[in-house]
Amino acid sequence: MSKILDLAKSFEQTSSEQAKDTEQVVATEFKKHEQRLIDLLNENEKAMSNAIQEQNKRLLPTMLKTWGIVAIAIVTALLLMWGILAYQSKKIAQNAEIMAQQQIAIQDLADKGGNIKLQDCIDKKDRKRLCVLVNKDAGSWNNGSLMIPMGY
Repeated sequence: MSKILDLAKSFEQTSSEQAKDTEQVVATEFKKHEQRLIDLLNENEKAMSNAIQEQNKRLLPTMLKTWGIVAIAIVTALLLMWGILAYQSKKIAQNAEIMAQQQIAIQDLADKGGNIKLQDCIDKKDRKRLCVLVNKDAGSWNNGSLMIPMGY
């Protein structure tokens, strides 16, 4: 029985050594596999990063062109508005000058006694005529056809 016991001990020791060797081989292979996966992930990360950079390089000109068009549109709109404002300012200045001249003419006429009142009258033939109120007390000229208007 000692041979069987020796064989069993020898088998147990051999099995134990084989189990340790197998464990070491599996651990080594697992570490290699793990390192391969990490390397593949790193390569994939680099590839994705490069793809993103390439995409950004392709999109940059399009983005710049788009913003350029927007900037040109804004500048054009501003120039157009400036032109409209300049034109309107010029017209307003011209109209203000005309109004000032008219005001001077009105004041000159008023200073000369030109507060003449005009109104519409209907004659015997039912026609609308422009009438002037006259001052009969001031007299008449040219056989009564000329008279001084009231307010002059």
